[in-house]
Amino acid sequence: MIAFPPQVSPPRWLAYLAAVLVTTLALLVTLVTPTLYAQGTPILLLVAVTLSVAYGGFGPGLLATVLTVLLSVYYLLPPYHSFVLTAEEAPRLAFFIIAALLICYLNEAWRRSREAEQQGRERASFLAELTQALSSSLESKDILSSIIRLTVPRFADWCVVNLVDKRGRIQAAEIGHVDHARAAILRQYIQTYPLQPHAASATGQALRSGQSVFYPRIRLDAPAAYRLDEQHRQFLQALGYESAMTIPLGGRVGCLGAITLVRASPDRLFTTADLITAEELAQRVAAALDNARLYAEAQALSQAREHLLHVVSHDLKNPLTAIRGFLHLMRRRVERLPDEAAAPLLDPLARIDEASIRMSEMIKDLVNAAVLDQAVAVDFRLTDLADLTQRVVAQHQAATPDRPIQVQTNGPVVSLVDEGRLARVLDNLISNAMKYTPEGGLIQVKVDQEQQPDGAWGVISVQDEGIGIPAVDLPYIFEPFHRASNAQAIEGTGLGLASAQQIVEGHGGQVMVESREGHGSTFSIRLPLAPDI
Repeated sequence: MIAFPPQVSPPRWLAYLAAVLVTTLALLVTLVTPTLYAQGTPILLLVAVTLSVAYGGFGPGLLATVLTVLLSVYYLLPPYHSFVLTAEEAPRLAFFIIAALLICYLNEAWRRSREAEQQGRERASFLAELTQALSSSLESKDILSSIIRLTVPRFADWCVVNLVDKRGRIQAAEIGHVDHARAAILRQYIQTYPLQPHAASATGQALRSGQSVFYPRIRLDAPAAYRLDEQHRQFLQALGYESAMTIPLGGRVGCLGAITLVRASPDRLFTTADLITAEELAQRVAAALDNARLYAEAQALSQAREHLLHVVSHDLKNPLTAIRGFLHLMRRRVERLPDEAAAPLLDPLARIDEASIRMSEMIKDLVNAAVLDQAVAVDFRLTDLADLTQRVVAQHQAATPDRPIQVQTNGPVVSLVDEGRLARVLDNLISNAMKYTPEGGLIQVKVDQEQQPDGAWGVISVQDEGIGIPAVDLPYIFEPFHRASNAQAIEGTGLGLASAQQIVEGHGGQVMVESREGHGSTFSIRLPLAPDI
């Protein structure tokens, strides 16, 4: 059973003293009130037995029973003031003894049932609270803090959580003691006696066997404790060491570590029921730590993927843009050559241009797909939206000079954004405008700011003269993989607008579209302006 503080039983000596006093009082009242002993039934003495067992348990109740029998024989049954029992009174006394013992048994059973029921409720509440605390975070540090906070002092007087690192070493990850002053002693003890995986300690045994090690009663002065050196013994005596258990933390792959729980009071020793509770606790802790490790690994992989995306989008995309710029320069120079000299060169240049366009689209699709699977806006900085827009437009204009882009700005428009991610959004919108605008068509990009009742906003709009979006497709245009019905013949995956919307909404902004089939489209981004700008 979990020895929770609110459930406090009276000291044993006080329970037995209460049994003696209440029995004596019942006898005195019976002697001065003969009617209470009608027909030889000592009613008050039976009440005394009931009160004794209800207050102190079976032992005090049995003591009260013995006292009532002796007092009844001496004071209430003739011949009086002697312990002689006549044959006539013996059956009545036997009935009284049976009734008293039955009262003791039933009261003790009722009391134990109530205690078990209360302990069951407390145990369920304890495990439910633990589960809720462990599930509230995926950080190992928070999980370990929750273990200490919930187990000390509610379940144990001190606790040590040891974890096994990747090299197989045992590290004390978190400790806690009911006495804050002794917590410093506990830290010193762990530093003085570091654990080894192959040591004969309880933690070493639990890690090797995968089974709990349980010491319900510990005697530091017993012969079995002689192997401890004097300093070790003094540490344990200072910390309090009367009952202990070490439970392994079994993970999905191997043992993650172990939890050591100790009680310092001889009146509050661990029981087998406590061991069962501790093992259930360890299962929940192991699952939470396993999830935290998987989350940390996923975060590391996400960071590695982010780095890879940076390489793909920057280190590959920029050279590809330069290649396309030089390619168009070469095409113009070739076109100035005589027809017989230019003809053999124009077709290879066109094929290189097509290949570079396909490679550029593949890079964009890769970046867009990754953006949809990760959090956005992780590096907010003050950024001039007008300057950023002009830089992105310049890159596109250099790569595709046959589709002019007109940029209109009205001075700086400063917002707190992740510049790299917002550049991806502009890249997607401008790429779409160039893709769907016929050769010679005009693309207009405007950067401005507006004042609304909900605050100041920066607005970037990209307007094209392309094929437009059918009205039936407009409600779904930002959904992943959705493409307008009139754009099926044009290459694309339908991820660009979805990733753009996710990034902008991660900045607290909005993406809107106005379009009519056959008359082009206008995509607008609204972003909150930086404070005091």
